[in-house]
Amino acid sequence: MRSTMKQQAAADGLKAGKSIKSALLDAGYSATTASLGKRALSGGIMRALGHNRRQFGVLGRISAVEQEEIVRGGLVFNSLTRSDKGVQSMKALGSDKRVSMFVPENVTGVVVIVPGQQAENLLKEEE
Repeated sequence: MRSTMKQQAAADGLKAGKSIKSALLDAGYSATTASLGKRALSGGIMRALGHNRRQFGVLGRISAVEQEEIVRGGLVFNSLTRSDKGVQSMKALGSDKRVSMFVPENVTGVVVIVPGQQAENLLKEEE
């Protein structure tokens, strides 16, 4: 099943970075439909957006080393330009299980020390 021209126009607006509401309004949907937000995205619009999923699959085939370099490079660039654009995306990319860049190397635990008399009282209460 193919997407209609209206659905394709809405998908093109979303790809261009417009909000859901403005993309739907520009495509000719009613204000009531546009105000529904994500609930208004029909299967046709989703199909029209879906042809890009192959491109995402290709992007997902980068190695772990390349992924780390992208995150580090993006963070350094943002630091030098004093901007925070894409920081959340870089943090998510760096937190991927293959890379785990933001996990501490040393796992620390909590040790609870109970003085001798209290420990004996606790043991008696458990019995």
